[in-house]
Parts: sequence; C-alpha cells; structure tokens
Amino acid sequence: MFPTSIYNAITIMDPKWFDMLEQFKIPYRPEIMINFGSNSVMTMGNAEVVTENFLKKFNFIFSFQLYITEFEDAVADIILPDTCYLERFTPAVSFPSTFSHPQGEDDWGWTVRQPVVQPLYERRDFNVVMLDICKRLGIAHKYYKGLNDTVPMRYGGPMSDKYKLKEDGSVDHTWEDICDRLLKDRFGDEHGLDYIKEKGVFTWPRKKEDVYWKWFNPVRVPVYFEYFIDGGEKISKLMKSYGVGEGHPLDLDWTRFKALADWYPCPSHIEEKNPPEFDMYTFYWRSVIHCNSLTQQNPLLDEMSHEDPYVYAIQMHKDTAKEKGIAEGDWVWIENTAGHRVKGWVALTDGIEPYHLAIAAVAGHWTDYQPIAKGKGTFFNDLVEMDKDHTDPLTLNQDICCRVKIYPV
Repeated sequence: MFPTSIYNAITIMDPKWFDMLEQFKIPYRPEIMINFGSNSVMTMGNAEVVTENFLKKFNFIFSFQLYITEFEDAVADIILPDTCYLERFTPAVSFPSTFSHPQGEDDWGWTVRQPVVQPLYERRDFNVVMLDICKRLGIAHKYYKGLNDTVPMRYGGPMSDKYKLKEDGSVDHTWEDICDRLLKDRFGDEHGLDYIKEKGVFTWPRKKEDVYWKWFNPVRVPVYFEYFIDGGEKISKLMKSYGVGEGHPLDLDWTRFKALADWYPCPSHIEEKNPPEFDMYTFYWRSVIHCNSLTQQNPLLDEMSHEDPYVYAIQMHKDTAKEKGIAEGDWVWIENTAGHRVKGWVALTDGIEPYHLAIAAVAGHWTDYQPIAKGKGTFFNDLVEMDKDHTDPLTLNQDICCRVKIYPV
C-alpha cells in the first residue's frame, strides 16, 4: 500500500493522481467522498487547484455541515444538516490527537461532549447518520471493524475484547453504546457514559513520569528524534519497491529524515526562484476570535472582528507602504510567482517587519450562503501552491511563507 500521508499530501494535487494508483498497485479507485465539518476548498491551498485536481475527481460527494460553505456550494451533491457541539455526544474531546498533553503536575481530567439541547430542525449527528447508512446498506459489520481499527491510532491502543464492537453482527450498536464502550475500556466500568453524563468530568492523579509525556519520546525535553531516521529508511525502501526513483514526481529528498532539527530554504527563500519584482513576503496569522474558516458567519464574532482594525485587513509596514505609494485603506492585489493573486485592503502598522504582509486566516469567503462572512477579509490560501516543490518531505507541510508582489487594484 502506498504511504498514506505522502499519497494524501502530494499525489491528490497532481492532475494525474488517479493514474498513480495503478503504479502503486492500489486495486480500487475512490468514487465517493464523505465530508464532515470541513471546507477543503478553502483550507488546503489554492482553491482552484484543490477543486479541479482533487474534489471534482469524485463521482459523488455528500457532506455533513452546520451551514453551507464553499465546499458544498462547489462540489457537494447532497448536504446533510449536522448537529452542533451542544447537540451531540463525543466521547473523546479531551484527547489531543494532534498536540502533546498539557504540561504541569495537575491531575489528569476527562470530559465528554454531551447534548444540552435537542437538535433544531432536521439536524442529526453525523455519527448516528453514518451508522444508519451502514446498517441500511448491510455493511454495519465492516463499519464496526473500521471503528475498532481506528481506535488504536486515535486513542492510544486497541480496545479489549470485552468492549470491542461486535463485527459478527450479533449486536446492533448505537452511537451512545459506542461512546460507553470506549469510555469503559479506557477508564473502567465505573466511568462509562452514564457516570460522566451525571458528573460531567472525572479526574485522577498524574504520575511524575506523565508530567513531561511526549509522543514516541519518553524524555523530558526531546532533542534527538531517532524515529525520523528509521521512518525515512522504511519509506525510501518502500517507494523504491514501487519504482519511485530519481526524477519521479514523488521522489523526495530522503536526507531530510534526520534526528536533529535543521533548516532548508523553501522556494520563497531562494532568490533565483523569485524575480526582483516579487520583493514581499506574506504569511498568515490566526485571530483568537476565529477558528479556521468556521466562524466568520457568526454575527457576534463578525461584529468583534470589525472592532479589530487588522482581522479583515492586509497588514503592511508604514514605511514600505509609503515607498510603494499605498495608503491606509487602499485596495491592492497580492500576486505570487505562479500568477495566483488575492485582493484586499491595507491596514498600516509599525508592528510588522518591512517587506512583509500579514493576512488573518481563513477569511475571504465568497459563497452566497454565508452573507455575513462573504467578501470580508482576504483569502490567503489562494497563494499557497500545492505541489512537491512547496512541500516539506519530512513534515509534509506546505510552504506558507509566500513570495509576492503588491500593486493597487
């Protein structure tokens, strides 16, 4: 099987990514996409590249969403109204699957998300709907297996046989039953869903060795990441077995898989790759008011954003703006070396490095279904190129420090 992380990060943005499946001996072609609470048209990179090279390759897309976003507007065939966080059960909101656990010597704690109001209108929890769909299709046993197989990756190890979902179809599991089984398996029979519904949270003492807990490295301050070396060797060997050699679109710089941190210049920092007129760097920052692209439609948060002079603006240093003949409030184009450009208005400040531009992410909505958010802010991600040259082979992160030129609208 082709390494999933590389496959997702690079190949799906190549116009021929479906053709690559044959090379990597993947015996199926994705036909249906199920989307939950995500707006990948806006959050992955350049919207046109993502839409044309990835999303439109699927024959059918259905999406669970609180409200219609650019994703549903552009590519979804069916939109199912999902519940909000106050209307659903989620058994693992405390588990940081992306980040390390919090530091310090306070007790461990665990909470669940549970409904405090009944779902409005026709909204249903996507977890419940997915269970219903699988049962109607007669594949519930496969879905149970998928959940069983996912738990070790997401929640720290396999479930015991006592609480595993029954893949033989002998039990008709509900979503609440699944939540209850996961909690009991992790925290004991006494800490199931009924207990935490009543108590809201439970805690237990933290051991000293837990205070500085980190992924893969049981040390206080990790410095030497030996698993990067091991991982690079395994992936390189696997790629070569599929014929990925020098010159192949997916051939990576395997020397970057090192145990000690190092710095490699991305295209934005290599002068010969940037014509002289592209003399500005632009980067994005996150406003504490907003969460990714999800919250600009919220009337209260939108009102708060207007009280901050920079949330919906392109921040530019006063001296650089004067040099380029740009004044406070002027509308400008920002264009990268690939010819992709975004539009916005300028807010001047002394609190930024000269020849740098700062844009709050992820604004600039354009769908008519979000009238509050539409047209406010600048869509930074259209400047992010989705290709191998702009992808770090070690982390698979995109180059988001873009080299650009700025000029009046």
